[in-house]
Amino acid sequence: MSYSFDGDNLSALKKYAESSEDMIWFVTSEDFTFLEMSKRFKELAAKDVEIPSTLYDLLTEQSAFSLEKIISGTKNLTLDFKGGNGIDFSLKCTFESVESGYIIFGDRYSVTGDELFMSMTKLNNDLSATLRELDRKNKELEDAKKKIKVLSGLLPVCSYCKKIRNDDESWTQLESYIDKHSEAEFSHTICPVCMDKYFPE
Repeated sequence: MSYSFDGDNLSALKKYAESSEDMIWFVTSEDFTFLEMSKRFKELAAKDVEIPSTLYDLLTEQSAFSLEKIISGTKNLTLDFKGGNGIDFSLKCTFESVESGYIIFGDRYSVTGDELFMSMTKLNNDLSATLRELDRKNKELEDAKKKIKVLSGLLPVCSYCKKIRNDDESWTQLESYIDKHSEAEFSHTICPVCMDKYFPE
């Protein structure tokens, strides 16, 4: 999309602005609907700025009212923008009239002390909450690890009675050994082979 600028200097400035990744600029219609914007301005806004959306959508309420001064002919105005990351920022803006709208150049964006304090407080609270949650999860994990008993390695089992030899050379019934060394529980029943052997019809 092309625009008509008043004066060779302004045209040169627009050309430079389009080639600069660091320069903050955007173009709006007369009703402040966005038509173009620089990459740097999008980064500062920290959110997807849809086109067409308006400058009013990104400004704080007080700054939105101050746009009336531009309509009245004011060219320089400091505007406060609502940053998408929760941190507002300020731009010293220069408004230049173009065909059916404005090209706006921004400079010296800043975060106020109160806004920085609020942002740091929010980050600190979020970090504290995350650390508390991590501590809770770690305790749950430790409790779970204490409850887990795993049988591993070679178990010396008697070939006849199936008792298991302990470390102290004593012998323990299979059920007792597994009950002591794992979380398994026993429920006794009888298999078909033993049923026929011990309870023949």
